Parts: sequence; C-alpha cells; structure tokens
Amino acid sequence: EADGDFLYTPPTDFTGNDTFTYTVQTGTATVTVGVSEIIWWVDNRGSNSGASGRSHDPFPEISEGTNAAGPGEYVHVANGNGTTYESLSAGAGRMIYGEGVAFSVPGFGVLAPAGTAPTLQSGEGSALSLSTNGFAAGFRVDNDNGWGVSAFGAAGGTLEDIEIVANTAGGLRVVNGTGTFTFTRIDITHSSADEAILISGGSPTVNMEITNGSVTSSTGKMLHVAGTTAGTVTLTGGTMTSTNGQG
Repeated sequence: EADGDFLYTPPTDFTGNDTFTYTVQTGTATVTVGVSEIIWWVDNRGSNSGASGRSHDPFPEISEGTNAAGPGEYVHVANGNGTTYESLSAGAGRMIYGEGVAFSVPGFGVLAPAGTAPTLQSGEGSALSLSTNGFAAGFRVDNDNGWGVSAFGAAGGTLEDIEIVANTAGGLRVVNGTGTFTFTRIDITHSSADEAILISGGSPTVNMEITNGSVTSSTGKMLHVAGTTAGTVTLTGGTMTSTNGQG
C-alpha cells in the first residue's frame, strides 16, 4: 500500500507458513505469515462462475462451497439476496454454517454475525442431507418436493438451529443410522401424511433438543421409531404439539 501497509491474500485452500519479501532503502526483509483454518464463503448475490470462494469473492452456489471444502474445513452461507438455495449435503467432517447463527472459528472469534437464516429447497429429494460426521447450523429448510432433512446410513452427525417446514413430506428422518446424532434447537412445522420425525432401522443414538423451538404436526405421525436394533432416542426441551395427527 502507499502508506507502507501490506495486504496479504493467502493462496486458495492453503494452510501453513507463507512468506513474502519486501525492499526498503536499507535493504530487503522476509515476512513469514502463518495461515490456519480454511473457510469457504457462499453468497448468492454473486454471479461469478469463476469465483474463488474467498470472503471478497464468494461462490454463488452452496455446492461449490461444499465441493471445495475438505474434512475439518468451514463453509459459511449468507442469506444473500433472500431467494432459496439448492439442497445442501453436509458430511465428511465439513462444518457448514448458515447466516442464521453467528459464525465463529476457535482462535479467531466471530467472523460473521447472526442474521437471517438462508432457506434450502430441493427440486427433488431432501433439502438437507446429513452424512457421516456432517455438521450444519443456522438454516431454514422449506421443502415442497421431499423430506426436509434426511440421514441415510450415516454414522452420526450434528445439526444446530435448524427450522424445518414440511408441507408435502416428512420433517426429519434418520434411516439405518449408527453412532450418535445430536440435533440441537430444532423447530419443525409439519403438515403432511409422513412423519414429522422418523427414526427407522439401524442402531442410532439420537439426542434431540428442541429448546427455544417446537415440533408441531397437523397431520401424520409426530414421532415414529421403528425397526431399530439398538440405540436410544432422547427428546428434551421445547414443546411437541399434534392437532389432527398422531403423537
């Protein structure tokens, strides 16, 4: 910069020590910069098909962020222009945050404040698919073409601060799962013939906290557990209300 400051932009998808040199009147010096944690940014206000996924050059599509992210890496999805995003696949140890929650990274504090949760909607199938060791937080799921959230054959996963609106199919299902699933601050509004919550097959341990939220079902079953060979299902907090359906 003209005032002598430096603007450092690390290489994409890089962690470790990076160096650059600079020259002043008295000689040349080398600066070493430590880079830790990889974050991919998504914002559908952008339309750049060649975006790098950096905070100043975000991907316009969620799939670009999740495809770029590896295990232990972060993806942040802004509410953007307020239109719906395509379906989200959360798995492989990636940590995916929607704008509905404050986005913080250990050692760096809050990098993006909480705002309006981005909405996920699938043209076909589930709007949010959870696979082994998946993590997602801060989204609204409003799906007219399939289940809201599905985990098929997954060995555990985590969801936090998820609002699910299920009008034509079920809300949240874990099918043939194993390991531990932790669902925290989940809100479901359900009005279809399918279940609001379905736990089917496998041997999962499911811990669901609906604190500050609710599960409301006007048709179908509110909670259905069937065919599991082991594991437990624990529901805490919040309220569960069934009007015309079954508890």
